[in-house]
Amino acid sequence: MRKVVVDIGGTKTLISLMDDGRIVRLMKYTTPRERDELLRILSDSFQYTDVTDRLNVAIAGRYDGNRVLISPNIPLSGFRLGRFFSPFGRVSIENDTVCAAHNLLRKNVKNSLLINWGTGIGGAIIIDGKVYRGSGMAGEIGHLRLIEGDWEDRIGGKAFKKRFGMEGEILQKNALMGDRKAIEALERVGSEFGEFIVSMVYLLDPENIYIYGGVIKSWNFMRKSIKNKMDEFSIKKRLIVVRDRYFTLRGCYYLDEF
Repeated sequence: MRKVVVDIGGTKTLISLMDDGRIVRLMKYTTPRERDELLRILSDSFQYTDVTDRLNVAIAGRYDGNRVLISPNIPLSGFRLGRFFSPFGRVSIENDTVCAAHNLLRKNVKNSLLINWGTGIGGAIIIDGKVYRGSGMAGEIGHLRLIEGDWEDRIGGKAFKKRFGMEGEILQKNALMGDRKAIEALERVGSEFGEFIVSMVYLLDPENIYIYGGVIKSWNFMRKSIKNKMDEFSIKKRLIVVRDRYFTLRGCYYLDEF
């Protein structure tokens, strides 16, 4: 079945025409900071209304069926997104990490945690083969509070420039060229992410933890320090890294089928 699938992320926005889970056409944009500019980009999806009336949307935020409740990394908080997409007859809108979790639900994953480690940090909690939403906000693990700020402020992709003076991609490139300071910075982030994982295990004790998103491009520099921190607390959990840049998009295709 043909569907239009939109992924509105903190860094990139994707608009895709998909058929039977496969990407047929794909348009990529840098997510703007201004709402009007973002809406102009999203209106490009309307070119497909003569192809299908089904639209599935993944957003880096929370949506209550009427408006976007919170979206700290995209300029849509309070916006009636469903009304905007009304040219499509059937519209489903959901948090981006929850959308990605549908890839796991289709594989009958029962009790696991999915972490989206990109511009921010998102989560989807899977219990007994279903995404646990609580009263609607469950899974916002990046906003768990620290003494100062939250985990997104500490190790989210958007924090790298403030902490290390450069974007995460540049930090990774420097590390690949052997820059010792860049390598040490990524190792430090890995250790902190390991501590974050320890907290998630104490809270949820999932069977497996799946991790995807832009920051995992630097995984090889962080893997050892993550493991060392987990070992420090005797945490033995399987971390499964998903290296699929369209993981959210693919999961969102199946959003209306669950």
